Amino acid sequence: MAKHILLIDESKEVSRALQGLLEAEGYEVTTGLKGEAEALAAACSSPDLLLMDVSGEGEEGYHRCRALRERFPEVPIILMTGATLSDADKTLGLEAGADGFIPRPENYPEIVEYIAERLRVHRAAAPPAAVGPRGRGHRATCPECGLAVRVSPNAIKLGRAKVACPQCNYVFVVAAERLSPASDPAAQPKADRGKLILVVEDVDFFRTYVSELLEEAGFRAEAVNDGYAALEFLDRARPDLVLTDLLLPGIHGFDLCRQVKDRTAPRPVPVVMMTGVYKSLQYQVEAQLRYQADDFLVKPFKPEDLIAKILRVLERPTT
Repeated sequence: MAKHILLIDESKEVSRALQGLLEAEGYEVTTGLKGEAEALAAACSSPDLLLMDVSGEGEEGYHRCRALRERFPEVPIILMTGATLSDADKTLGLEAGADGFIPRPENYPEIVEYIAERLRVHRAAAPPAAVGPRGRGHRATCPECGLAVRVSPNAIKLGRAKVACPQCNYVFVVAAERLSPASDPAAQPKADRGKLILVVEDVDFFRTYVSELLEEAGFRAEAVNDGYAALEFLDRARPDLVLTDLLLPGIHGFDLCRQVKDRTAPRPVPVVMMTGVYKSLQYQVEAQLRYQADDFLVKPFKPEDLIAKILRVLERPTT
């Protein structure tokens, strides 16, 4: 039976060219525009591969990829991108469920060869490895910087896991049998469990990464993507600590810190700032003296340094 490829591209010229080459190789091809992706997915009950253009779309294309991944959990999804793809964009694509990336068509025969290779890899892949207790997860060591990166059980597909390191942005693939078990949250000191940490971070994958680190350490974590959402959260609940990035949309992290302190007086909630931009000692001193930050963390940081800093802040007597 011919392999069925679902091709989503805004350019009818590109679609026709690729469709002709793929059909000449014996594939069955269904084509459509990006706005038709949902309807096409509903009509194609079981494609063997999905090829979709996301060039110039940013996160919108990755949201579409994520929706298609949820509909087709085992189908290889290949994204066509611009000529260059940043590490951050590649990370977003992998988190959205993409299996690979190719430049927007410059050499059509090479794309056909790439698709054939992806289908061979998909067919030869081993079944998913057994995973540990629900919610425990695994860890993989980043070959670039050595960070132990948490890997969700849901990320393990066809015997492998795609991992994006949140510290150095390196993306790598690791076999499921080489993953090590994540630490057991029950092993954390019981006195530290249950504290509520509000994470304020506008980068999706880093917000998720930090929240998972905190939950593994025994904390409860709530996450928002900007300062306005953080202040709205404070109207509903009082966290034990706020962990915020500085370079945020809308409200800068410095101003957010001051407003958190004002809104939670006379016993203000501790605030720990994290940044990959304001790294000099001058900013750290300003954060603590002028904006009343309780501590300061420079990205990239090790998970154990984050947890240790938060524990030290929480152990300080309240005024």
